[in-house]
Amino acid sequence: MAGLRPPFHYFEVTQLLDRTLDELGVPALVEGEAAGAYAHDVVGELVRSPESMNEVLAELNQLCIATGYCSTLRPFYLLHFADRSGCAELPVLLGRRESLEHRPDCAR
Repeated sequence: MAGLRPPFHYFEVTQLLDRTLDELGVPALVEGEAAGAYAHDVVGELVRSPESMNEVLAELNQLCIATGYCSTLRPFYLLHFADRSGCAELPVLLGRRESLEHRPDCAR
């Protein structure tokens, strides 16, 4: 897949992706599962690098919007707009990050 060059054709790329995932034995994720798994990874970045809070919250804010304001991501959406000095709730939210994995309510 890394060797693909434009112009990209949707159906060709989709078929190649499906074959690649099958060959590697990786199950395909539905949209809600993919969003939850991605959010989990993004929150993991925040845990590893707390100084990246603004970037991580901006990313989670956009993901929340893209998933139709998924209830699991909504606290991060709100935190993105909160006063940065008033983010005392952030550790509580991060302690619940396991709930971001594969949540079906993150689908559109």
